[in-house]
Amino acid sequence: APTQGKHVTVRQLLDHTSGIYSFTSLPDAANNERLELTHEQVLALIKDKPFEFEPGTRWRYDNSAFYIAGMVVERVTKQEYGAYVREHVFKPLGMSSASLCYARMVVPHLASGYEVEGGALVNAAFMSWKLPFAAGAICATATDLLKWEAALDAGRVLTRSSLALMRTPTTLADGTKIDYGLGTRLGSLDGHRMRGHTGSGGGFRNVFESFPDDHLTIVILVNMGDAESPSPVAIAAEIARAALGLAKKSTLLDLPVPNAELAISGKYDSDEGPVEIFAHDGKLHFRIPGNKTEGVLRRQAENVYAINDNTEARFVISGGRAVWSMVYIGGLMLDPKYRVN
Repeated sequence: APTQGKHVTVRQLLDHTSGIYSFTSLPDAANNERLELTHEQVLALIKDKPFEFEPGTRWRYDNSAFYIAGMVVERVTKQEYGAYVREHVFKPLGMSSASLCYARMVVPHLASGYEVEGGALVNAAFMSWKLPFAAGAICATATDLLKWEAALDAGRVLTRSSLALMRTPTTLADGTKIDYGLGTRLGSLDGHRMRGHTGSGGGFRNVFESFPDDHLTIVILVNMGDAESPSPVAIAAEIARAALGLAKKSTLLDLPVPNAELAISGKYDSDEGPVEIFAHDGKLHFRIPGNKTEGVLRRQAENVYAINDNTEARFVISGGRAVWSMVYIGGLMLDPKYRVN
């Protein structure tokens, strides 16, 4: 792997702390997704890119890391990754619909991905689904994903100790905790513990959430990639509130912003893109560079600000300075943004 002499562990690949440059951050990432690239060609895309940070010191979602983790599986098992997960994971668990899919495969009853253009549905841009590799590209029904969660909880996939590690927040070198385990997002909804993951691409969006103390699992698969429509995560939060008998979100607080928290202002960045936080008229505002998206952050508690009824940013302070903006949607940690100035 192109580690440029740095020491990277498998665990750092799985918890997004390796610092390896992600191929989805390349300027021509969308074009690359249309190609059927070999492992060597994928590694060539990133081998000369500098590390985002020293391994273990920060967190940034990294599809290259998951890709390389899949290559580790192939090296250890001496099997092609798709064949291995089919034979040793999906088939034994009775997940009959699940497989690693490529565009050239004939998959019975496969849904098509759509986008909205000019108010009308159109086919999503073509993807070969070769590039995601171990970072995605799994076709499955909602029923089979429920089987996956049940098998995990029953100890049929991992040992109890490995499962606990998978669902434990990541701790960075400076002690900062990120609500992400190994391929698992973490959070809570009105005090109810939750975990899960999200995905998107090719005209598809999805979310998988589990509330372990409530024996509730929610799977939402959407074959429309329109960012203007309600997100699966927001929909899942509404379903969870109804299923758990939780009251709908009440009117958001709008507490006065103390002068000390006005210093939260700055630019924060992640694989999802940058955001600018700035102070104006005693309030904190946010702006997404490059488009017209901006608004007021409403203070809910110390260093906690609501973006809307379902989304909040929790700022992590270190040395008297905000260094992270942790974005949660529907209680699930979605996007830790690191302060870059």
